[in-house]
Amino acid sequence: MKGKELSEEFRDKVVQRHKLGEGYKKISNTLGISLSTVRSIIRKWRVYGTTQTLPRSGRPSKINSWAKRILALELTMRPNATLKELQTSMAEMGENVHRSTIARSFPNCSRNGRSAPRKQSQINNNVESRMAFVTKHLDYTSKMGKNPAKPRIKMSSYAYFVHTCREEHKKEHPEATLKFSEFSKKCSERWKSMSAEEKSKYVDLAELDKVRSEMEMKSQLPPKGGKKTPNKSPPSAFFIFCDELQPQVMEETPGISLSELAKKLGEKWINLTAEDKLPYEKKAAELKVKYEKGKGPVSMPTKAATPVKDEADDDDDDDDDDDDDDDDDDDDDDDEGDDDIDDEDSEDNDDDGNSDNNHDGGKIDSGKDDEGQSNEVDEYNNDFV
Repeated sequence: MKGKELSEEFRDKVVQRHKLGEGYKKISNTLGISLSTVRSIIRKWRVYGTTQTLPRSGRPSKINSWAKRILALELTMRPNATLKELQTSMAEMGENVHRSTIARSFPNCSRNGRSAPRKQSQINNNVESRMAFVTKHLDYTSKMGKNPAKPRIKMSSYAYFVHTCREEHKKEHPEATLKFSEFSKKCSERWKSMSAEEKSKYVDLAELDKVRSEMEMKSQLPPKGGKKTPNKSPPSAFFIFCDELQPQVMEETPGISLSELAKKLGEKWINLTAEDKLPYEKKAAELKVKYEKGKGPVSMPTKAATPVKDEADDDDDDDDDDDDDDDDDDDDDDDEGDDDIDDEDSEDNDDDGNSDNNHDGGKIDSGKDDEGQSNEVDEYNNDFV
């Protein structure tokens, strides 16, 4: 086994004693090193004039020729031996080396081999198909990148300041590496210590860039006559009621949560009589007609003072209220005059209580059960949040 490499100071002591006239044996006995070591140190000093470890080409093999011959013989006898088994046998011989060292010395050891197999030469058909595929997808890289026609986002005054500081640092230290965390911290401290006059330069640049960004955004607007976004569906009677009564409830109970607000409005709606619900149902019907005719986006009606009664529904008056709803819907159909016979039949069916009242513009039914009302409350709660 090789001993530990001597330090440069120790080798200088050997050379110093040799200069004083001491012999090799005396130096060896005094310093406690072998005679061959003393001879090699002095020979190196005479040839190169120094005792330093000089650079040399290549690296000495960690496995000597004798150990390699033993390994080659063992691989001949056991071709399926693994690297771990070879490492164990080397340790028994007194050579402690890593498995990677053995793999580099014998790349084809073990049954699976330690080197990558050679690639089979491609036939002409494979070459032609690969070239056709590459030619077909040449423009994919340009599509995957950023869109050059996309307007550049506007920069703030602080962004201009940081950009200026970065350019100054590059000019002063072109080869120095820059850590972004430290650089941003210094820029922030410097920006806070600047006066308003010093910042005005960057503020003006930001204003000019804002104008530039707005002009580019206007140029990117889609042409007129393109695809029109659909109008918002008309609200139901319950939503109109909630929009009207919400400010009043919030004034009565300040600090109320959204869930409690929706629950309270739902209870008030359920407790309304059919007669009290009639104005909201009429407004919802008018908004539905406008939506179907496509006259434009539907807006919420102006709020009107409507008395709210917290009385229970009278089940005996449901039939009379349904008859009143039929008469009112017939009057609305006469006023419009543009609906055909099929529309009138569908509205009559809706007045009989067969349709559901939802936020998507369905026909309103005054004789709805409590389960339908609770569904509307949940829908309003989700929409409000």
